[in-house]
Formats: sequence, structure tokens, C-alpha cells
Amino acid sequence: MILVPMSIFITAAAASLIDLDGFFAFAKLLNDWILATFSNVISWAVFGFVLTSFGVLLTPLGKVTIGGAGATPTLKPWSWFSITLCTTIAIGILFWAMAEPMYHLYEPGSAARGIVAGSEEAKAFSLVTLFMNWAISPYAIYTVAALTFALAYHNLGKPYSVSGPFVALLGRPLPKPVAAVLDAAILLALIMGMAASLGAGMLLLSGGVSDMMGLPNGPVLLALVAGAIGIVVLISSLTGLMRGIRVLSVINTWFFFIFVGVIIVFGPTREIFGQGGQAVLSYAGEFLDRSIFIGAASEDGEWAKGWTTFYFANWLAWAPVTAMFLGRIARGYT
Repeated sequence: MILVPMSIFITAAAASLIDLDGFFAFAKLLNDWILATFSNVISWAVFGFVLTSFGVLLTPLGKVTIGGAGATPTLKPWSWFSITLCTTIAIGILFWAMAEPMYHLYEPGSAARGIVAGSEEAKAFSLVTLFMNWAISPYAIYTVAALTFALAYHNLGKPYSVSGPFVALLGRPLPKPVAAVLDAAILLALIMGMAASLGAGMLLLSGGVSDMMGLPNGPVLLALVAGAIGIVVLISSLTGLMRGIRVLSVINTWFFFIFVGVIIVFGPTREIFGQGGQAVLSYAGEFLDRSIFIGAASEDGEWAKGWTTFYFANWLAWAPVTAMFLGRIARGYT
């Protein structure tokens, strides 16, 4: 069944090489159709994940130890946190953490809101939108998916595959063709997602190296960056979870917090906490409206399809394969 997703991926890659403009046009058409057809389903599903996450937290299910009572954690808390953090934010934080609020500051939602670009209201809108796309909702998606997989795999002894939780829910094995299709779909999503992440990382890193070192940002530099990324990924994979992945994640997390500390100490600290705190309050107040597009947020329906709904669809696409990894390392935790 691995031939099916690989064939689709190779066909898509070949089509982009033969006719790039035509490939982009088809991809945009498909993307627009999905968002137009399923936007409401996506929004309500993600809101359901949020409710489920809080429901689990507040019920006895939240106290169930993954792997059973007395299960020993695979990872120490800091290592587990580091790997989870790096897995979920991935490469997106290198660009969108800064680019997205800047974009929304000068393109603040739909015209129906009447927000003036660059105004104080636009600042609040940009931060709230960033929180909507990167905070509670995506983590709720990953939490529910990972918890479902972890309980099925560690507690119920189901297979280590995306079909495992379905076996637990149905009480019987899935028909082999159905299980194969599920696993193939997830493998295709993984291949496409990794290709997109690698491409974004190559462009970001090559652009940075070009600006800092004055090198021409062309195919040669892109190839060198791709090779460097490939070597790091290969070493990390070959050394396994407890060495390569754990060590790299811990290092990344320390750099992340050091960077945050430098910004707080040497940056506009008062503005950071003042505007950030106000944005958190606004985020809490607007969360329901902007999750399911009611009230004032209903005016942003079309605009949101290209932002919040698109992000939600992206997180949902990554959820199964992310759940398999996060569920595996969750043993011993509740």
C-alpha cells in the first residue's frame, strides 16, 4: 500500500516540474473547494476538540495513567516537554511567529470590521488572530488525537498504527482494505507535510544565510542547506528517540527560552506585557465567536477561510501522524 501514496507524491512532483503554473492553479482550486465546502465542519470539529480536552481535564479520565497504573515514563518531564514542544510548533515558528502578526497589523481582517491598518485596534486584532491560530485550538487537536492513540496503544494493546484507535472504538479489527487505506492516507499526509516543511525550512535558512553572509540565494545554496538539513535529520533518526531526537529537542527548547528571555530583558518589556496581556483577555472574550464564526466574527467568514480555517485544516491533517509519535512517548503520564 506504500506504493499508492508514493505514486501520488511522485505524480504531483512531476506535474509541478512540467507545468508549475498549471499545478499551482489546480492546487489553489482544490484548496479553495475544500475550504468552501468543509469550513463549517472544520470549525465545529476543532471547537469540539477544545471542549473534549477540557472535559478530559475535569473528569476522572484525566487521571488515568497512560500505560496503566505504575507505568514508568519513557522520558523525564523536561525531555518529554521539549520533544512535545518542538514536535507541535515545528518549523512554522521560524517564520509565522513574526510574519503573521505583522501581516494582520496592516491587513486587519475583512473590510466589514472597519479596523484601520496600523492602529491600536489592529495591533490587538493581530495578536488575537495569532493566538487563535497557534494556541488552544491546535493543541486541543493534538491532545485529543494523541490521547486517543496513547490509550489505545499503551492501555488497550492495540496495533501501533493509525487504525489502532478505530479497533478500540469498534471492538473488532478493521477490514484489511480499510486499514490499509487509512495507513496509506496518513503516509501520504506525512510525505506531503514533510516536503512542505522541508521546502519552507530551506527557503528560510537559505534566505538568512544569504543576507548574513552575502552569498547568492540560488540553487547551489538551497542544495547546501537541504543537504545540511538532511544530515541532521539522518543523524537524529539513526541515533533514535533517547539520543538524537531528545538531545536536539532539549537544545532547541533551551535556545527558545533563552531567546524569549533576551527579548523580555532587552526589548520593550512594558509594551510586551501590556499589549500581550490585553490580547490574552481579548482572545478569551472572542474565542467562542472566532472559533465558530458567530457574532462580530461572522463578518470575517470569507477572510477566515484563508487564515484560521486553513490553519485548523492544517493541524487536522497533521494530527494522526503527530498523535502516533506523541502517543508513543506519553507512557507513564496522565
